[in-house]
Amino acid sequence: MILTSRQPPALRCDAWSVVCGEHIRALAWSPDSAQVAAVTAAGDLCVADVGTRALVHRELAHRGGALCVSWSTKGALATSGEDGGIRHWQPVSFAPGRELEGGSNWVEHLAWSPRGDWLASGAGRHLRLWSPDGLPGLRFTGHESTVAGLSWRGDGAVLATVCYGKVRLFKPDADEPPETLAHKSPFGGVALSPRGRYVVAPTFDNSMSCWRLPFREREPLQMSGYPARIKALAWSADSEWLATGAAPVGIVWRCSGKGPAGTKPLMLTTHRGAVTAMQFQGKGTLLASGSATGEVFIWHLGYPDAPVAKHNFAQAVSALAWSPNDQTLAVAGADGAFSVLQVQRK
Repeated sequence: MILTSRQPPALRCDAWSVVCGEHIRALAWSPDSAQVAAVTAAGDLCVADVGTRALVHRELAHRGGALCVSWSTKGALATSGEDGGIRHWQPVSFAPGRELEGGSNWVEHLAWSPRGDWLASGAGRHLRLWSPDGLPGLRFTGHESTVAGLSWRGDGAVLATVCYGKVRLFKPDADEPPETLAHKSPFGGVALSPRGRYVVAPTFDNSMSCWRLPFREREPLQMSGYPARIKALAWSADSEWLATGAAPVGIVWRCSGKGPAGTKPLMLTTHRGAVTAMQFQGKGTLLASGSATGEVFIWHLGYPDAPVAKHNFAQAVSALAWSPNDQTLAVAGADGAFSVLQVQRK
C-alpha cells in the first residue's frame, strides 16, 4: 500500500551523462549498483562507473547492432544482438566470454531470472534457457510465431512468454508442459506480476488482456480505451500497481484486493510526448516515466496530480532502469547518450 502524508516528498535529481555514440536500446545495472551497462544500435556494449562518473568500458558486442543487455543478481553480464548471438562478459575486466547461438537471426529478448540461475533468450520462435556459466540448458518448442516478450515471476520459478494470440507460463525447474492462455488478438509484450497473481499482454488494438492466476476457463479481462498502443509496462515490486504507457498518458491500475476490474486508474497526464518507458523502484514507492520528447518524470502514486521530480533531455527516452539500491535512475537516449539521475530529497 502507498501511504500518503499532507505534502508530497520534495526530490531533486543530480544528473551526469556519458556518450556511447549511437541510439541506446537497453540498460542494465550491476547488482551492487556501482555500474550501469548499455547496448547500442551500432552493436557496442558500454559500461559506466557511478563512483567516477565515467565510461570504463566500450567494445563492439554484436555486429549489425545490439538489442538486449541483462545483468544477473549474481554478477553475470550478458548481451544479445542482430547477429543471432548471445555473449557473456567477464566480471571486472568485461572481456568477452562464451558465445551462444540464439536460434534465429535476431535475439530480441534476454532476461536473467531473479535468482540468477537461468538466462532466458527469445529469438524468432525459439525460447532457450542457459545456465550461469553459458552452458545450454532447456529448449522449448510450441511457439507458432515469433516470441514477442519474456517476463519472470519475482521468485524466478515461472517464466511467461508471448507470441501471436498466446501467453505461455513455463516452470523451468518442473518437468511439466507450459500452461497456455489463448486469445484471438496478437500481442506486443508480456508482464507477469512479481507475486504471480496476474499476467498482462498489450494487444495491437489499443487494449490489454489481463489474466488472473491460477487461470480458470474464462475470457481474460480486457482493459480498453487506450489512446494508442501500449508501449510501456511496469509492475511495482509488491504487485499492487501496474503502470502502462500509451501516447502521452501514463495509466496506472491498482491490482490489490479484487483486482483492476471495475476500478478507475490513476492518470499521469503531464507528458508532452508519447510515453516510451516506465519503471518502478525495486523496493521503494517511486515510479519513473520517460517520453519521446525527452521528459523524465518521477511519481509518488500517493500524489498523482504532478511528478515529485523531473528532468528534461534533448532527445527521446529509449529506456529507464532503477539501480538495485533504488537511489539512482539510468536514462537512455535516442541520441546515443545515457544519463544517471541521483534522486535525493531536497
